[in-house]
Amino acid sequence: MLFINHVSGSLSVNLNFSGMTEQDFVYRLMSNYIDHIHFKIEYMFCVIISCLLLNLINTVQFLSEIGPLVKIVEKMLGDFFNFIILYFILIIMFAIVGSSNFVWDLNQFSDLFISCLTVINTTIGNFEFEIFA
Repeated sequence: MLFINHVSGSLSVNLNFSGMTEQDFVYRLMSNYIDHIHFKIEYMFCVIISCLLLNLINTVQFLSEIGPLVKIVEKMLGDFFNFIILYFILIIMFAIVGSSNFVWDLNQFSDLFISCLTVINTTIGNFEFEIFA
């Protein structure tokens, strides 16, 4: 019911103007319909492309030349995913420690989100030496 109200509300945008002819009304209604459909079709295309890529990878893994490469990439992505989880745990941990220790002394640790950004910048080597003075 909520979806139907959303669709009917988005289709009736810019339709209530005085002096509008019946032809203008039909053109505006069709324009709203096309805008709404294009938005949904883009998401549908993304899902279709993702499914096609997964189907291609599933099919290619049985070839003798490319199959081992697909398995190596799958294992690499698993290891990379484990690293990302560990990295985010460490970022949050150091952000909490920095926020609890330096909340009154440094603006870079004023709240948890800014602390996380400071820790991420520090891990990539982008930090200010003045805060260590």
